[in-house]
Amino acid sequence: MHIQGDAMKMFLWGIVIWALLTACSNDSIFQGISQNSSYDAKISDAEIAIDNSDYDDAITELSVMYNTTTSPDPTVGPLLASAFMGRAGVDITNFIASFTSSGLGPLDYVAYMISPSKVTINENGRYLDGTAVPGFLSDLSAAESTLQALVTKGYATSDDEIQLGMASAVHFIMNMGNKTADALDTTLSDSYITAHGILPVPINTAAYQFYSTSKNSSWTSVGPSSFREDVASGAVLSFQEDLININNAIIAFNEAFPKPSEKNQMKDNLNAFLYSALGITSDKTVTDGLILAYTTAELNAYVQRLATQQ
Repeated sequence: MHIQGDAMKMFLWGIVIWALLTACSNDSIFQGISQNSSYDAKISDAEIAIDNSDYDDAITELSVMYNTTTSPDPTVGPLLASAFMGRAGVDITNFIASFTSSGLGPLDYVAYMISPSKVTINENGRYLDGTAVPGFLSDLSAAESTLQALVTKGYATSDDEIQLGMASAVHFIMNMGNKTADALDTTLSDSYITAHGILPVPINTAAYQFYSTSKNSSWTSVGPSSFREDVASGAVLSFQEDLININNAIIAFNEAFPKPSEKNQMKDNLNAFLYSALGITSDKTVTDGLILAYTTAELNAYVQRLATQQ
């Protein structure tokens, strides 16, 4: 099922409301909630938990209700993914608010999907705590697999595809920044040191430019091998999967807004980010094949472009 016209507007308004509500109290709301064990009551309890930023409680409640292998529940899946995304710091209202800003690059808009409460700003650079990022990545991966289960079974709607694309966009920039920070952390070259996360993780253009020009940074240590992943031969790499999911979200947006006059800033910013990351011009058509040919060398080339971008 695809969302058309007013339905898509309702979806977009819905995610705004979701993000606004998740900024509310962190007090646990499961204490005193109805103990009704029915399906509807559990869904209602989880929705309230997400609205109040009680992501741990929502994840606990929903995880036992969601089977990703046999018959994933189309109602539970998006809620569970929202809880994982919220815990990872995804903030859609901040992303939407950035649309009025000028001078931002494609990466910078995506960086605004991350809650200001998770971000440290130094001059124009935006960074994440390196020790927190592995947990964020784990939650985003869980959100992706939760929604991907719906896609695999043919249960996903357009809003599920769009939600998956957003989770993947944030996962991509956190993963790329995390690997860049690890490459710059010279202590990791000492075999007896295994602690990651010493350096702040860059998530916008200015942060990459700072690291590439800082006299205290060994930028030459960042190369294709920095983005290597330990996966089986022939397996899809996580950054390739992220880009495929982003492209599918853009396709879902295009199907919802088929007329050229129906502009959507959210779609346009995701599309600009996708093309920027791939390093291709707007006259090219993005396909799964093109993305699967995107290697660590291309990802490193993107990082180097960010570092030298004026």
